[in-house]
Amino acid sequence: MLNREDRHDIWRLGADLEDLTTELADAKGEIYLCKAEIESNSLQIEQLSSDVRELTSVVRDMVAVIEESLGYAA
Repeated sequence: MLNREDRHDIWRLGADLEDLTTELADAKGEIYLCKAEIESNSLQIEQLSSDVRELTSVVRDMVAVIEESLGYAA
């Protein structure tokens, strides 16, 4: 039979397990939030990459027009 100290230790371990379970659930929630933020950032990066490619093309066209107007066209 368990004595009073053993029962208290078991109760304390149960309470610790509950605390750890709560912390684990909180961490899991934070991981999901981070994952959603990463996915959002990834979409923004893709959009920015597309914008940079488009701007690069515009700048190249502008440089070609300027070179042509200055007589540097190849």
